[in-house]
Amino acid sequence: MYTNLEREYKTRGHVYKEIVPGRVVVEIGVFKGDNAKQILTHKPSFLYLVDPWAGIAASGDEDGQHRTTVNLDIEYKRLKRELYGEPVELLRGKSPDILAQVAIQPDFVYIDGDHTKPAVYADLTAAYNLLGRRRGSIIGGHDYSKRTPGVIEAVNQFCQHNSLQIHTLTTNDIPSYFIVL
Repeated sequence: MYTNLEREYKTRGHVYKEIVPGRVVVEIGVFKGDNAKQILTHKPSFLYLVDPWAGIAASGDEDGQHRTTVNLDIEYKRLKRELYGEPVELLRGKSPDILAQVAIQPDFVYIDGDHTKPAVYADLTAAYNLLGRRRGSIIGGHDYSKRTPGVIEAVNQFCQHNSLQIHTLTTNDIPSYFIVL
């Protein structure tokens, strides 16, 4: 799935336009499903959504200014209804362990779950192994921002440890990163 991402993109949606159509995608950290719905607009062949969907969680939106708090069990049930009939499977549990249930070899994994350094590093490693280290596969993620230093530290350490590099960072206020294997 080689894609040249070495140019500037404003948002992750602009990157999705190039890498999602006809591909198998995994999203780690789904929250309310807004990003999943954006991925679906770009017509993946299949989309796996991985999240514990347990407890109460809060998140900021794209501009980082507004906070949303939700009951994740209710969000899981709502998404199951809303996405019925789509090429989607919701996998409920903690990543990276739940990734063993991904039956179709993915082309792209997007990480936006727990933003602590150990959790991001574990998700990156699990994604790397899930992709089979296939040349041209892509790992991406959200919140490569100074407001989430654990993400930056984990991504940089992961890239250094595996002789990889970030091919593009989106230019919006809360950047997404994309690493082409």
